[in-house]
Amino acid sequence: MEKQKRATSFCEEVDAAAGFFNITLDFANILLDVKIKSTEHTNAYTIEKTRSFKYNGTVLPQMIIVPTDFGKSPGSLLWNQKSQTEALAVMDNIEGGGTYSEKISQDPSRLKNHPFQFAKKLTPVVIETTRSKYKEAAKRSLEKYADAFIAKTISLK
Repeated sequence: MEKQKRATSFCEEVDAAAGFFNITLDFANILLDVKIKSTEHTNAYTIEKTRSFKYNGTVLPQMIIVPTDFGKSPGSLLWNQKSQTEALAVMDNIEGGGTYSEKISQDPSRLKNHPFQFAKKLTPVVIETTRSKYKEAAKRSLEKYADAFIAKTISLK
């Protein structure tokens, strides 16, 4: 109750609603096309099972904000001067635009032990960048999210 009173008084002081944003910023868009083939042959004495797969993958180093699952938590929560809350979410993926990487490579030495056999056969992809380029790409993505959030808020009024 004390936190609610402090939030309400803060909103009154600044004459604006306070906001809580629960968003996910993915650092890469990964596209994976997998074809799995399983067969089983059984006769009186033996059971033979085989499984094979082929995959093609693409990694695009691009920041993307993905929508929050409303069943688990609200995307955005606004708290106004009247101690009322409003939940609002932007339900589209928002791409940051442009790439931030300097180099992309495959590095089998980064493969970790994984309980699924399929994951052991995938070759890890390494995206190399500088801290400043990474931060700039994240900033651009979050600015685009803010613009989309404001547009959504205006359209609902």
